[in-house]
Amino acid sequence: MFYLNKFNQICSSLRAHGIKFTLESALMKRGLNVYSTVKYPITGIKVKVRHPNIFCWKDIEMGRYELNCFKFLSNIIKEEQTILDVGAHFGEYALLFSKLMKDTGQVYSFEPDPISYYILRDNVNMNSLFNVHIEKLCLSNHFGKSKLRTKSRFGDPISSIVRFKQEIGLKEILVETTTIDKYCEEKDIIPDGIKIDVEGAEGLVIEGCRNMIKKFSPWILLEFHSTFMSGKERQKNWDNIIKSAKKVIFIDGDSNQYHYGSEIKFLPDCSRFHIFIKY
Repeated sequence: MFYLNKFNQICSSLRAHGIKFTLESALMKRGLNVYSTVKYPITGIKVKVRHPNIFCWKDIEMGRYELNCFKFLSNIIKEEQTILDVGAHFGEYALLFSKLMKDTGQVYSFEPDPISYYILRDNVNMNSLFNVHIEKLCLSNHFGKSKLRTKSRFGDPISSIVRFKQEIGLKEILVETTTIDKYCEEKDIIPDGIKIDVEGAEGLVIEGCRNMIKKFSPWILLEFHSTFMSGKERQKNWDNIIKSAKKVIFIDGDSNQYHYGSEIKFLPDCSRFHIFIKY
């Protein structure tokens, strides 16, 4: 039965991802660092990446991962901009930002998860992206430390400082925490845009960004993640995020109310979605 299950897994992987990616994944499971060239959809931009699960990058290449976000960003990012990548993970967006700006401008990537940070740094160095600056920091609404928790293992894209608080058997670490306002003031940075993907802590990041929003009105691409929230908590978080927003555009999500490019008037009818905000 064990070998039959393994065989079925391999066959399924071959059908979904092809021989090349399946072999690379098998090599990585044996502890080898494998690098693969991946092409972003829409833009055709190619990057060389390492990933403990190469299938994530294959999903990007085949348009199965946040395609509408890449499509939208490819139309608004210009050369020589300054972009903050909050919750950078392995660099899925940081690499794209740098390449869309043709290696001009500046990208500041924030990733507190120690495993994700290490792989992010490796991917940035592998592509010689000298305009991408990596910070092992958690962005929130305060300066100090926060508990970063995960249900599975660090390096997976589900670690958070607000989820899993009442659950047992969690892994957690203390991470350095700051705000966008404090970081930008100290570094003399004026952001043109901010991408936020922080597994439910997006409201805290926005709270720590009010001065930058008021002074410079950067665009924001934000993943709203509220699967674990009550209805009241979802609405409160939503109201906090869109406060003072001039326009909110729906990018993607399992919604029956909105579609790509729709202007949003009310909280969408799905728990996880991407929006573009202009303050």
